[in-house]
Amino acid sequence: MIALILKRKISAEADLSLSVYSRDKGLLELRARGAAKATSKLASHLEPLSLVDIEVLSGKILGARGEDMYAGIKSDYAKLNYAGQVVALFLSKLRVGEKDAALFDFMAAFLDYFNQTTDDVEALFYTWSLKLPYVFGWNFDYGPANALVKKIISSPWSEIYVFPKDKLSSLALKALSLWEY
Repeated sequence: MIALILKRKISAEADLSLSVYSRDKGLLELRARGAAKATSKLASHLEPLSLVDIEVLSGKILGARGEDMYAGIKSDYAKLNYAGQVVALFLSKLRVGEKDAALFDFMAAFLDYFNQTTDDVEALFYTWSLKLPYVFGWNFDYGPANALVKKIISSPWSEIYVFPKDKLSSLALKALSLWEY
């Protein structure tokens, strides 16, 4: 199963507890026994912000192979900071077992582009913040800015630079505040 590793923490003495999101199964909480040991072969494949092919049986990870480790994100502090915010917000809106192929595709496409881009990462974060509620099926009223938001939402990631960053910022903050309720 192909999944995005969203969060990991050490549990017990040498086990890892992972939050992963897959296209077919949605959000899963999994355990990787012994993966926190220094000699574990699994540990490097189970890093947060990674796309992996994992074998799972009864909530336990048996094996994993990295598909994309998103090195471009992990090697850039600004990208890593915004990617962490993206993952935290994404996780806050999901429930275990909740699945949606469009959400998985949205996150994978964003992380792929974010990993490779040299565009303004702050503007990309704002754009992601505007697009995410629509992927979840929410339709906020931005008043006079509705037409601009619709244009932003329908634009590919590579075209966000055409929108003024201050406008993106204020609209994204409004979306995030509306979404909290």
